Amino acid sequence: MAVQTSQRIKKKIERYLLTVPIERAHQVLRHHALASTFAPGEEDVVRTCLIEFLNRRRPNRVQRLFTEIFEPFLCGDEVLLQNADGIPGLLPRTHVAALWDQLRQEAFQEMVTGVQSLISRMAETQLLEDVLKTDMATSAREAMRDMACRHLETVFAAPDRLQGFIDRLARGVARRTGRAPLTERQIATARPVTRQFLSLVMCVLTGTEELDLALEEFWARCPNQPDGLAGAYQQGKLLARISYSASHHLGSTDGDLSTQIVPLLVLNLQSRYETVAHFVRRTEPRQGAETGLIQDALLGHLTACRMMLRWDFTATLNLDDRLRGATIQVPDTDRERFEHLRHRVDRIYRALSLAGMTEDSRKARAVQYIWNETLEFLGTKVITAVEGRLPPVLSGRGEGTLDFDDVAWLVSYLWRWQKMSVAFETYYPRFEQMRQHIMDDLERSVEQAMRTGLGETSEERLGHLVRLNRIATIFDADILKWIPISSQNMIDVVTARLRSRQPVSADEQPLIDGFAQLARLELRKSRYWQSDDLITVVALADEADQRTAASAPVAEPGEGRMP
Repeated sequence: MAVQTSQRIKKKIERYLLTVPIERAHQVLRHHALASTFAPGEEDVVRTCLIEFLNRRRPNRVQRLFTEIFEPFLCGDEVLLQNADGIPGLLPRTHVAALWDQLRQEAFQEMVTGVQSLISRMAETQLLEDVLKTDMATSAREAMRDMACRHLETVFAAPDRLQGFIDRLARGVARRTGRAPLTERQIATARPVTRQFLSLVMCVLTGTEELDLALEEFWARCPNQPDGLAGAYQQGKLLARISYSASHHLGSTDGDLSTQIVPLLVLNLQSRYETVAHFVRRTEPRQGAETGLIQDALLGHLTACRMMLRWDFTATLNLDDRLRGATIQVPDTDRERFEHLRHRVDRIYRALSLAGMTEDSRKARAVQYIWNETLEFLGTKVITAVEGRLPPVLSGRGEGTLDFDDVAWLVSYLWRWQKMSVAFETYYPRFEQMRQHIMDDLERSVEQAMRTGLGETSEERLGHLVRLNRIATIFDADILKWIPISSQNMIDVVTARLRSRQPVSADEQPLIDGFAQLARLELRKSRYWQSDDLITVVALADEADQRTAASAPVAEPGEGRMP
């Protein structure tokens, strides 16, 4: 009877756990809420069921014990993992997992079996996180660290053996990349395995404590947002001192890597481009020797952003199979990602300038090539897709307005890239050609909207003009320069909108205010003859302004003053 009750409780608990977040099971177990909820005989059954359920999600227990050494230094940045050319100082999870498989077979195969049985026996009554913190687990981790270091030292000592080890490791990375991609989108190619990666592994294995202390000291003394260039310069000096002191404690087969590992980790884990740029610019030979790997990492970050931008735009806009004039849809999540990439490219390029890489003829060519490749993709693929969709969108009839917001955002996004290229003194003519084509299409669309007999109400016509004006404001212009002040259609549209006494929207406000201002200027030109229609427009606009001012909240006495 007790066995049946136990099985019934276990099934009930497991069904419940499948419907709630995992954190809820941890909270129940950690806060000892079982005694007040279940009977004394049921408490142990529920606790065992929770532990079994939580530990079942982590089958690779000994692997976790070893890979925890690298956990603080593993990179989970989806953008950087797209760069198949490699970034110095980067530790991808796929590589570390493949390294574990290789070392388990060659370095500590016999030890793994014994440790696995001990951990499994302890995990029957404890959470795996608690088991991995016990003295037994700590001793096993240090033993595996020592065995891994000795094995890698023998591998580095023989060039033929080193190449064979790298080849086997590369095959393991390829298998893991194809079986379980790390990111939401499939990584196109597996990152290569190099000698530098193994040197970085040796740096971490031999100097984990020193690296932890160095990174903690840097992050503790550096705020998330440095106070201008002065703050970044101070961070760079601190980084140089930490890097210099850490290089004396790290055993490495690559001397350059051991002197630059701290800045590389800061760059790859936290993307502090400005700080690392000042470190490169100001580092003296006696403080950090060469900074070539850091410069390569900065270029690698720029390349990774270009690759990710190309991947995302191709997938979002379906550029490979796109038909001219097809609807454009850019979800909000994709917009945030595109804005993040653009902002990141901006930061990286400024960091490259701060580091002096745009002044060095050798590095400048590489920077210019990556930047030109990015602009070329946007100019040939993305702009072509936008221009193919613009005619039905600007006509404002039928299904043309369904994706207007997406097209307007995309035009604005592309024009921000133009402003970036001008700021970096890398003029790209395709953006200016896009602006000229759009302005020409806008002029034709405005002329068509002003014609009579289109069968539209004044509200529909105003909405059409507002959409056209939104596109024009992207280029710091407006459509009023194409609408004569004597246009009776425009006068009727504005008058009907103001007489409705409904609040004017933010999109309508610039167009109505601009036309009312043009009407005021026209009335001032003639003292003896004035249009009654323009007088009506000005009077209604003034009345609307008074209503807006009257409805605005009144500040309390003393509000906004300093105490």
